[in-house]
Amino acid sequence: MNTLLILSAMCAILAYIPLWVHLPSGKVKQNLLTWILWGSLEVIMTAAIVAQKGNFLLPAAYFLGTVVTIYLIFRAQKGVRSDARVGAPIPFGRLGWTWFESIVTALVIACMIIWYFAGSKVATIAGTFAMLFAGIPQHIDVWRCPREMPLLTALLYLSANSLSSAGGKDWSIQERFYPTCAVFYSLATIIFILRRYRTASTPAPA
Repeated sequence: MNTLLILSAMCAILAYIPLWVHLPSGKVKQNLLTWILWGSLEVIMTAAIVAQKGNFLLPAAYFLGTVVTIYLIFRAQKGVRSDARVGAPIPFGRLGWTWFESIVTALVIACMIIWYFAGSKVATIAGTFAMLFAGIPQHIDVWRCPREMPLLTALLYLSANSLSSAGGKDWSIQERFYPTCAVFYSLATIIFILRRYRTASTPAPA
C-alpha cells in the first residue's frame, strides 16, 4: 500500500470532522436512515474491491466515517430522550423515510444481486454509479444553498479522491474507477459551492 493511498484515507476521515463537531450540538440535522443506506453502499464497494485485490482504502475510509457519523446521530438521539425528561429537548438526527431512501434501498439490493450474478467487477461499476446517484440530493442542496457547505470539506473530499486515483496501480476497474468518478463528483460540488461568491457579487435589482 503506497503513501498516496494512506494520505487519501487520512483526507477522507478529516473531511468528516466538521460534521462530527456540529452533530452533538444539533447545529446540523442528518437523516439516520440515509446514512445507514450510504454505509451499506460503501460496504458493498469496499468488499467488491477487496474481492478483486484492488484499491479499497478510500471506500473503507468513507465507511469508517459513516459509522462514526451514525454513532453520533444515535448519541444525539439519546441526549434528546434524556433531556426530554426535564422538559428540555434538543435537536437531533432525523429518522425519516422518503422516496430517496426507497431508491437508495433499491440500489443497495440491486448491487448485491449484480454482484451475485455478474461478479465483483461489475458490482464495483454498479456500486460506483449507485454512490453517485445517492449524492444527487447533496448536489441539489449545495446548488440551492452554496453557503451551507464548507469549502474546506469539499476540498478534502477532492484531495482524498484525487490521491486515491493517483495511487492506483493501473487504470483497471478495481484500482481507479471508483476514485476517478468520485473526483468528478467532488469537482462538481466545489463548482456549486463557488456560486456563493458569484451570488454575493451580483448586485441587487433596482
